[in-house]
Amino acid sequence: MKKILLIGEIILTIILLLGCSVQQNTDYRLINGELGEALTSKIEIEIDVYKKIITKQDDIELIANFIYNIEISNNEFDDIHNMEEYNIIRLKIYNNEGNITKSISISKYIAFYNNKWKSIDIKVYDKMLSLYKNINYEELKDSLLLDTKQKKLNRKEITTSEALQGLWLSENGTEMLFDKNYLYQGGQYEYKFKYDIDKTYDNNLNISIYGTKGNFVKGKKLSKIDIKMDETKTCMVIKKTMAGGNIYNERFIYVDANNIKLGTFDSYFFYKYSEY
Repeated sequence: MKKILLIGEIILTIILLLGCSVQQNTDYRLINGELGEALTSKIEIEIDVYKKIITKQDDIELIANFIYNIEISNNEFDDIHNMEEYNIIRLKIYNNEGNITKSISISKYIAFYNNKWKSIDIKVYDKMLSLYKNINYEELKDSLLLDTKQKKLNRKEITTSEALQGLWLSENGTEMLFDKNYLYQGGQYEYKFKYDIDKTYDNNLNISIYGTKGNFVKGKKLSKIDIKMDETKTCMVIKKTMAGGNIYNERFIYVDANNIKLGTFDSYFFYKYSEY
């Protein structure tokens, strides 16, 4: 009886150890879970203003396996200043209905997935770049990517206070719409606040927000917002300090008058100022 119990304890220990091992390996993957059924249509690979559209099933499976096996490294990469936006390799995975099911951005040392940057081995980037160059598909120059790049370059030349005006979209889908004097929020922009610019320096703004309606809040300072923009003024991080002392941090990208998102949440800027 003791022998049977001992064997049982050994088997249980092995199962627990294997379970922990499997869990540990999964935790070190950039993507947890199968890509599988989503990869029945196409994968788009973008670099700067160029892209290749992968449609053959064998090639789709090759890239899918590569993506699925990307592991997170323990390296902390701080030298963000030596990285350029155009180096990012962006992959968009489509299902049969033409919907994007997954989006992954790979750079040297880091990868972006599910709104988070993770450290990776530089070899991942080199292998993905080699795959892109050698896979036998036509390289297309995308007119929308080209137009977006030019608009971003143009926004470098305007002032930060001018750049603030327009529509800004957060990661969770909320919007802020600025004109010269007012901030609008809400589904139909039904909430209107007056704002004053207290200070501008480099690509930074400090603004104060005031109520415009109601006996208790009209003309009253409700919050202050510290804003930092990237050099193209299409990405910004904000720190909102409410009158009661609560602090909220958010990330926003600029959306132009044609509803084109000029900023991207995989921008290096957001990695650099993730603790803003």
